[in-house]
Amino acid sequence: MTDGQAPSFDANELEEICHRLGDTMTGGKLTELLREARIEQRSTESTKWRRLRDDLGAGQRRDGNGNAVARFIQLAMAPVRFGADPAAFEEHREALNLSLAHAGLSIGKDGKLKSIPAATTLSEAQQRARGLRAKLAERGVHHDVLAACRAELVDENYFHAVLEATKSLAEKIRNLTGLGGDGAPLADQAFGLAKGTPPL
Repeated sequence: MTDGQAPSFDANELEEICHRLGDTMTGGKLTELLREARIEQRSTESTKWRRLRDDLGAGQRRDGNGNAVARFIQLAMAPVRFGADPAAFEEHREALNLSLAHAGLSIGKDGKLKSIPAATTLSEAQQRARGLRAKLAERGVHHDVLAACRAELVDENYFHAVLEATKSLAEKIRNLTGLGGDGAPLADQAFGLAKGTPPL
């Protein structure tokens, strides 16, 4: 998608994309990225997504195509911006892909846009955008579990994701109690009543 011409986004697609992108950055970063994407900043809106909608929409109307929008998306979703929090990149990527699916686009793990068959229904878009992490979050999985298996979730390696989450539970018990060991002996020490009040 870095070469060639991106199709124009309709008003609904653009608004949804701007909602998602606004969540990924501060107002200052928004200004910086618009400048880097060579997009004229004329919007007087104070809300990030509205500023984006106005300025990206104006760029799209001026150019007659969606290149300005595509350029901004790729700058905003450059993986290097999320180096300190790869899980945040995945969260934002999945949310953005839900909006992009209707336009026949997807943002890859490399932060680049690629063409895909356009989704025609919301459930089809959700199915494409939803990865393991989104499914776990939807089910209310504790944030410690997600934190323990971030790399595995990014790779969608389910076996190792479960293994890492399981190991993280024992580590958390050790950290909270100062106890050693693992497995059932650790759980018995941490939660057992044999010696009076358990550590946890």
